[in-house]
Amino acid sequence: MKISDERSQLLNETFFIKNPIPMWIFDLETFQFLEVNEAATIVYGYSREEFLSMTIKDIRPPEDLPNIFNVISLENEGFVDSGIWRHIKKNGELMYVNISSQVIDFQGKKAELILSLDQTIRFKYYDELKLNESKLNSILNSMKEVIWSSDSIHFKVIFVNKNVFELYGYKAEEFYQNPHLWIECILEEDRARVIESFKNMNTSNHFEEEYRILTKDKKVKWIKDKAWYVRNEFDEIIRVDGIIRETTEEKEYLRKIKELSENTSKQNLVLSELAFINSHKIRGPLVSILAGLDLLSSEANNDAIIQRIKKAGEELDLVIKNSMDLLSDEKWNLSLNHFPNKKEIHTIFSIDDDQLQIMINKILIQKIDSKFNIFVFNNAQDALEKIILEDPQIIFLDLNMPVMNGWDFLDVLQRKNIKLDVYILKSSVDPNDKKKAEKYENVKGFLTKPLSKETLEPILHCAN
Repeated sequence: MKISDERSQLLNETFFIKNPIPMWIFDLETFQFLEVNEAATIVYGYSREEFLSMTIKDIRPPEDLPNIFNVISLENEGFVDSGIWRHIKKNGELMYVNISSQVIDFQGKKAELILSLDQTIRFKYYDELKLNESKLNSILNSMKEVIWSSDSIHFKVIFVNKNVFELYGYKAEEFYQNPHLWIECILEEDRARVIESFKNMNTSNHFEEEYRILTKDKKVKWIKDKAWYVRNEFDEIIRVDGIIRETTEEKEYLRKIKELSENTSKQNLVLSELAFINSHKIRGPLVSILAGLDLLSSEANNDAIIQRIKKAGEELDLVIKNSMDLLSDEKWNLSLNHFPNKKEIHTIFSIDDDQLQIMINKILIQKIDSKFNIFVFNNAQDALEKIILEDPQIIFLDLNMPVMNGWDFLDVLQRKNIKLDVYILKSSVDPNDKKKAEKYENVKGFLTKPLSKETLEPILHCAN
């Protein structure tokens, strides 16, 4: 583009020299400044004479020079907007400028006319905005909650923090790409209720619901979702902001509290019933027994008194057993395997530190069959010393004994691979004992004290 002398003078006087925007002309071969306007000298701090002794390289950071040469070599004969570049003022201050250029013929030289529009303030605010945005994102991404925003027309997600991945299993980008993903994640049973509640935002201006979602890996979670409209200075709705918090653990905690409360109420009812039993049903038979004992020492007709004491004792035992049933979730059967395999019985061991129980057990067994060879022991250690020599087929074993308890005795039997049938004797059957006994092959069942002929007969007759 060749400029005539008249137009060149007009350009120089009006549109170039007096232009409020910094402008210059430089030689495309030498990069020497050929002319600058007054605004350039004011903004950059160099005089016209200083500019004309310099090249365009002198107002650029050294690290930017390779890019400058590449851009200049690519420029054509027309108008070019080269974008944002960095320049350096005479005082060393860095500035950001938007460069526009036009290739011209100036004083017989191929040159380029440059317009430099200062953008430093805009870039300063932009950098501050980016810094604040970075800080805000750091804060939002450090929160446990999911923070989100959507447009107010199509409710398309325009922002969601990274925590959405922890809660939903989907990345933020997946919500940006699929605006319906929020709704698709709501559990089908809750979806209609949530959508209806969201529609009511038009009148209430806010939304709050607790509902279930299905995550990407098919886990069901409870969440509490809150949202509200954001308006501009003209009270126009411009977007929807929201926050989501997982409440799965809270729901489970409340469920356990409710279950515990219900169980406590049931236990209180059981305890009330037990209190009634202890104060009325147990004391009645006990008083009868005590009165009968007094009569034994003063009456000659002891048989009738003994029968009354026996009946009162049986009533007391039944009440105690019923009381234990109230405290157990399960009515225990006779045994783990109920009855052992049929085999012949010659020898029986009765191991119990209660001498009265030993005597009762021995008498009961002899009443069933006097041919049984019965050995009684008040501790398990003595029984172990005789077990190989006497070769018992059945052992009635109390667990709580001095010297060696019943569990240690069973451990020895199992370790030495001694095969025989063991029935554990307990005043009441503890579910934990029942479970523990399952690991012992020898244990065939539990028997509740005191034993009776009716309890023992099925075991001993079945074996024989």
